[in-house]
Amino acid sequence: MSKDCSAVCTCTPGRLVDPLGLTPFPVANFPPAGDDNRFSVLLGDDGNLYVSNGVQWNAVGGGSVVPGEVYQAFQVSVQNQSGTLNHKIIGLNATGSLPSQLVDGINGASGTFTPTPTGTDSSTPFAAGAKISSAASQILILDTVVAQDTGLCAMQGVVPQSDTGDVLQVLPLIQSRDVNGVTLARLELQFRIASSGAFFGLNTTNIANGQFVTVALSGFMKV
Repeated sequence: MSKDCSAVCTCTPGRLVDPLGLTPFPVANFPPAGDDNRFSVLLGDDGNLYVSNGVQWNAVGGGSVVPGEVYQAFQVSVQNQSGTLNHKIIGLNATGSLPSQLVDGINGASGTFTPTPTGTDSSTPFAAGAKISSAASQILILDTVVAQDTGLCAMQGVVPQSDTGDVLQVLPLIQSRDVNGVTLARLELQFRIASSGAFFGLNTTNIANGQFVTVALSGFMKV
C-alpha cells in the first residue's frame, strides 16, 4: 500500500525549533542528537544556539563574537511615582514577565517597581538591579552579575516609550565603577536628548510625577 504523502507528519523527535523564532529549550532536556535530528537547531535556555551533527549537540555561542557571552533582551523602565523615582527590569520573553533567562545578566532584576537608589556610588548598594550614578545623573548603572569586557559593548538600546516631552537616546556603555565598595566593569545606560545631544538627568525635574522612560536592550553579555 502506498503512503499518503499528504498526511500531516506527527513525529516529534524532540522539540525542534526555528532558531529565528528564539524559542528557548531547556538544555537539560535536549532530545538525543540522533540522525533524525542531524540538521536541527535548538536555542538553549542558556542563551546559546546548538546544532546537532547526528552524534551530539554542539553550542555555537548564540552568535556572540565574544567568548562566554550569551544573548540577553530586557526592558528597563524608570518612573516618577509621587516624587520618587522607581524602576523595574523585565525580561523580554514571550509573556513579558520574570523570571526570564534573557535577563540573567542583571542581579536582582525585578518586574515590580522599586525605589531607585541615588546615593554616593561607593557607599550605596543597588536595589533590584540598578542605581542612578551619583557621579552623573544621566547614567543608570545596572548590577551586572559578572565583570564585562571594558571597551566592548555588544548591547543595543532604544527608548521606545517616554512621556517626558523629550525625544531621548540611550547609549549602553561598559564602565568600571565602585558601587557599594565593589569595583566592577558593569553595563551602564547614558541618556541624552536627541535634538541637542545634551545629557538627560534621571531626576524628578526631568521626569515629573507620573512620567516615565522605558529602554529596550538586546545583545550579548557575560553572565
